[in-house]
Amino acid sequence: MSEEIRTEKPKYLQGKSDWLFLTNDTNRTIDQITGNLPLNETEINKWKNLFSRRKEEFLKRQIKYIYFVAPNKECVYPEFLPDPILISPHRAVNQLIDELGEDFFKYPLKQMLSHKPTWQLYSKGDSHWNGYGAFTAYQNLIKGLGLSPLEDIDVDFIEETKEGDLSKWIGETNKNITYKIRKPKAARTQNNNIANIGNYMLFENANKNLPRAVLFRDSFSTQLFSLLAENFSRLVAVWQPNIDYKIVDAEKPDFVISQQAERFLIRCPDDVNDPSHEQYVKQKLDALRS
Repeated sequence: MSEEIRTEKPKYLQGKSDWLFLTNDTNRTIDQITGNLPLNETEINKWKNLFSRRKEEFLKRQIKYIYFVAPNKECVYPEFLPDPILISPHRAVNQLIDELGEDFFKYPLKQMLSHKPTWQLYSKGDSHWNGYGAFTAYQNLIKGLGLSPLEDIDVDFIEETKEGDLSKWIGETNKNITYKIRKPKAARTQNNNIANIGNYMLFENANKNLPRAVLFRDSFSTQLFSLLAENFSRLVAVWQPNIDYKIVDAEKPDFVISQQAERFLIRCPDDVNDPSHEQYVKQKLDALRS
């Protein structure tokens, strides 16, 4: 049998010092970071309307809400991008900060840059943050909620070798940093095992006096779960960009967190018309059966 020819464009861009970056993706990350794909007025108004409604909905429910953006790897390590790619300030995240303010909208780029001299926050061969980056983001997020995060002394960082989402394109493994909490009080008690959108996980903490939270998230939260779970008696994590108020009302949390990667800001979620969690799950199960 002849070898199958792979026609998909590679998703990696070779940078300096063996760093790899995302390219040929549906979000057009390179166009975004260079300022060639900013949000237009219509898209900005969609975001303004979305946050206006979310502010109203969570105020009515007396729930504290935060929208947390995972910085693009390119914006944390621009010095390793190939010439002549330059980071522009005129990109979606800065447009939204200018329009929405930072009461609900959190973007921890400055905090991550301040930790660069101490820790390498993203792996060379992956588009996601590593354990150091996740820990830095976690501390910033928890402080933004007015809570006390775990400190360095509570966590052991571990080096591992694994396939990265970028290094896999060149058939190489990726040196990665993960972590282990020294005295965990929380554990995952449910997982519907749906891959990506539609995934549902529940984490429960031995300390039932802690607040409750619901997290609407993407793949960047994979490294956050164990950390976040230590701050909440019950943490429900749902992989989808839009808010499913049915889940919020069933859980009655103290906090709701939206976590999205910076590269996804090019599309505004729609809490009214986008699928519910149940619909996302049904779509995935129907696809598996077909």
